[in-house]
Formats: sequence, C-alpha cells, structure tokens
Amino acid sequence: MEKPEAKRDFQELRSRFINNTPTTFVRFSDGELEILRNNALSITDGVVRWRLGTLDGKYPQHDNKSFVPERDTLLRSDLIESAQYKSNGYFKGIPASSNRATVDRDYMIDLNGGDVQGLTFSDLFINENYRAFIKELLPLFLQNQNVTFVGNFRSNIPKLSEKWSHLAISDNVFPVYEDLFPKLLKTLTELDVNALVLSSASSISNTLGHQLHRARPDITFVDVGTSLNPFIGLGQATRAYQTQLLPWSPKNVSRKLKYQLLGNHRMKW
Repeated sequence: MEKPEAKRDFQELRSRFINNTPTTFVRFSDGELEILRNNALSITDGVVRWRLGTLDGKYPQHDNKSFVPERDTLLRSDLIESAQYKSNGYFKGIPASSNRATVDRDYMIDLNGGDVQGLTFSDLFINENYRAFIKELLPLFLQNQNVTFVGNFRSNIPKLSEKWSHLAISDNVFPVYEDLFPKLLKTLTELDVNALVLSSASSISNTLGHQLHRARPDITFVDVGTSLNPFIGLGQATRAYQTQLLPWSPKNVSRKLKYQLLGNHRMKW
C-alpha cells in the first residue's frame, strides 16, 4: 500500500465528490490524540492547558473545549472506535511528520494494525492544499442542494449559502456529549438519500462521521475543520494557513512570510 501523499489524496477525494461517490473524511489532530491517550485537555479564553503545561494559543471563544478523562469516557470510547474503524470510502486524516508529530502518526498507524490503508493527512484540505480546496472543492459543495453544516451556533451559514441547513452546537460540548450526540446522529440519519454533511464540531465530527457512515453509508460526510471559518463569520485569519487568503500589505506581510518561509504549509508523511 502506497504511503499517503497530499496532492494525490486530495485529488482522489475530489474525484469521489465529483462522481457523487459516498465518502467519509474525519480528522484526527493533536486534540484528538490527547483524548485517545486519555490526557486532560482544555481550551478556555484562548489558553490551552494540557499535559505539557499552558500555552497562550489566542484561540477564539468558539474553540473552547474541555476533556476530563473521568467525565468523558463515552466520548473517548466512541473516538477510539472511529480511529480504528475501516471501511471502503472511510478516510481518516492523521498528524504526520510535517506537524512534527511522527509519534502521533505511528500511534494512529498502530491503532490501525500497522496498515496505512484509509489513512491520509489531517491537514488534507488546508496548508498546501487550501487554495485548491477553496477553488476546486468548495464550489462542488456549493452546487449541492442538500447540505447540512454541523458547527458552532455563531456560524453565519447564509453568508456562504442560503440553501444549507445548520445543525448548531454550543461552545464546549464535551460535557453534554452523552445527551447531545444521539440527537445529532438521529437528525443526520434522517437526511435524504445522498445528502452531504459538512462538519466543524471538534472531536464530535470524528464520532459522528464514524457512526453515520455505519448507519447511512450513502451520505457523504466531510470534516472541514476550520477551513470554512473565514466564509461564515468566524474570523479571517485565526489559523496560520488562513493567511493565504489575506492580501499582501504592510499589515499582513510578516504573518504571510512567516507561514511560507517556515515551511509549515508543506505536508510530509
């Protein structure tokens, strides 16, 4: 089995979307890896608290979350199932060496029995592929007449498309996961045939994508992460990769150059 390659994998999923082939893509980033390892994690008022200490990440309020191992056992159990699940059309994005996360990459490969089949980059639709995502994938999504967006209640979905439905969730939903998740899943399983679900719901995207794929394999589910945030009123450049959308100006030049020169935009397995 070939090891993942960012542009090839992007084009593979793009072809599936063009051909209306049911597809599920879920993303395991650093937060999901902390949960899988049962490590406490919180983001509050822009500050990250985790096993390595405290980091002022300047995250916006809609990124608030808290994972408490003693409380969130069901969330973690469902996340493990999502990480280990294998099926045709089910793709899992994971951290890689370009994220300085080879330990996390290898951990996810081990969870999948040493096999990279179905694995790709957690950054597949951002960083070096972000412009292609905006140019090639977003128009496909906008053409779809049956789209449900799962994401924060602040998301201004009509700003992007008045035709999309919005399944709104609050900040920091982990404490209410046990009650919320069945309601979200029920709503999604009742969608029309061949519906498209775009999800930006933190780790709940992973568990929803997995269980929806099992219940309704005809539905396409895409964990879009923060990639649509600039288009739905959730900040123009809250992530480094989003600086690609900013114009070159004295105000922006430092951030844009830093992003490009550090090479973080390149994906390497």
